[in-house]
Amino acid sequence: MNRRGASLIVVIAMLGIIGILMTVDLAGRARRVRDDGERMARVRAREWAIGATALARGGSVRCGEWLISRSPDGESDALVAESPRGLYRIERGGGEIWTRGARTRIP
Repeated sequence: MNRRGASLIVVIAMLGIIGILMTVDLAGRARRVRDDGERMARVRAREWAIGATALARGGSVRCGEWLISRSPDGESDALVAESPRGLYRIERGGGEIWTRGARTRIP
């Protein structure tokens, strides 16, 4: 084997080693992303459970720009979601009301 052939084998071996290292690194990243996704799902589920408990006790919950609470009139058992875009109300019987606009009471 001449010098050119030997250097070609060395280059191919180095590329193979780099490829193996990149594959191992990508597999590790994929595992970390999957673990982070599962962790975020657990955190989100916990937040939803806390929010549902707060609503059941008559409190309110903020989710992004939305403030979710029981009806402020105290007479009906409606759920109300308010944002700067409008007000969405779900009545006890299942009726839904959407009022567009910023006539909400969000601080």
